[in-house]
Amino acid sequence: MPNVFGWMGMRGQQRAMEAARQHMEQAGRVVHLLRDALQAFVAGEMAQVQKEQERVLAAEREADELRRELLDQLSEGLFLPADREDLVHLVERVDDIADYANSAARLLVLFQSSPPEELGDDLLRYGDLLIEGVKRLAEALDKLNQGDGREALRLCTAVERAEEEADALKASLYRRLFAMDLAPGPLLLLHDLIESMENTADRTEDSADLVRVLAVKIR
Repeated sequence: MPNVFGWMGMRGQQRAMEAARQHMEQAGRVVHLLRDALQAFVAGEMAQVQKEQERVLAAEREADELRRELLDQLSEGLFLPADREDLVHLVERVDDIADYANSAARLLVLFQSSPPEELGDDLLRYGDLLIEGVKRLAEALDKLNQGDGREALRLCTAVERAEEEADALKASLYRRLFAMDLAPGPLLLLHDLIESMENTADRTEDSADLVRVLAVKIR
């Protein structure tokens, strides 16, 4: 087995990989909570949006703490330099998922009312695609930890497909948004919300690309 998983039988490295899995799960939790906030936003339940945003923030802070602990483990473990670099990049990209999802939730509390009705379903669909992406990414990381590089690669392709669908949905949302007669404030907020969700999807795909790098090394 190539060197990237040559250390997996060692206790310290096993702990690091378990910590990476926990960090990935927490980033996924942030995305799920963002979807809950979007649901409240589309329903016009603005007080509930505030509550959901607070939950997103708390979850994102926990992801940050897990990231710091994991980076400490990586700095102390007996990793080969190339392996450590690959894993650090993966941890940082996964943390970006949580960061951008949190940014999207922060924007939601700035709205005074629900979005235009014709955008609501697709905003929720975007949230569903974000969940699909992080779910498949977490599964890919699990398969990677198990040494199943082939299945990890297949799941990374599923992440890419979710991101491509999100890109197409973003373009559709923008076309309709800019055709609407909206006040500058809501227009800008909706634009930035969609942009933050796109960044979340992009970082999920970036993370999948890094899982691909590791998966290729173990094949």
